[in-house]
Amino acid sequence: MLSFAKSSPSHPAVHKNVHSPTAAIPVSAVLWEVLHGVEVQLQRKGMLPSNAPASFNPLWFLAETERNVFLWQQGCSLIDQEQFEFWIDIPKLLNKRRAQLKKGNSANPFTNPLWGESEYDPSLADRENEYLEQLEELVAQVAGHAHALSIVASQVQRELHGEDRPRVVLPVAR
Repeated sequence: MLSFAKSSPSHPAVHKNVHSPTAAIPVSAVLWEVLHGVEVQLQRKGMLPSNAPASFNPLWFLAETERNVFLWQQGCSLIDQEQFEFWIDIPKLLNKRRAQLKKGNSANPFTNPLWGESEYDPSLADRENEYLEQLEELVAQVAGHAHALSIVASQVQRELHGEDRPRVVLPVAR
């Protein structure tokens, strides 16, 4: 059994984001799968540019990266992801990404969307910011429904599998 509560001296704040299955989740958060579905559907319906992520990563990918970093900090691998329930606080992730884009660095994959393929390009950061702004406006219109859907999906998961997985709210406060 995985111990998710072990201490991490380098990142003690990580554990503030691990909640019991009965703990309240911020209303601004949705399950990772719901975020992925909403963003992909907005692109399919033409409400978000579907070709934009060719220049940068979609928000769901950034959320997935946050999940992977959390697992690594816990001494876990991707195989262990099913032992947690990952929730994404969308406004916090958007703010984190915008802050990263302000500090562009060609050698840093988190601040350079085309890391390894080109030098940091401020115009790319501007395009990504425009995409994030559009996404934020659209998500704000469905946020309550997406959160409710996430709550229901979480409850169904618990009932079907009879397990209470710890909830992790990402991005992790540092």
